Amino acid sequence: MNNKESSLKVSMFEQATVFLERAGEFYPYGVFINKNGVAIPVGVYDDKDYLPSAEVITILEDNLYRKIKNNESTLVGIGVDVKVNEVIENNEVVKKDALMIKISKDGKNWKEEYYTYQINNNIVIWR
Repeated sequence: MNNKESSLKVSMFEQATVFLERAGEFYPYGVFINKNGVAIPVGVYDDKDYLPSAEVITILEDNLYRKIKNNESTLVGIGVDVKVNEVIENNEVVKKDALMIKISKDGKNWKEEYYTYQINNNIVIWR
């Protein structure tokens, strides 16, 4: 992992932690690395009370693609609150809360990574 990807992930974990500790969940959000190597968080705001997560992700993908196309960024990411299946004792499958981080260098091809978490007494514990 290079420095830009590390900075992007640190910012994404920081954002997710704040959202989870305040609200216990979050809408998808984005982060891009600007020309100076600084991670800049971005969100989607709309007059509607509720946008479906899939629509928010599409808007973020489009906006972050433009950041790359306009040479404002070379690395972008999207954080999504998801559930993943995890196999535990006796081959039982349970659903776990997770942060999915989607990373792209071109805004078209996305690599997905998953990080499970628990919230205990409003404190996020990353697994």
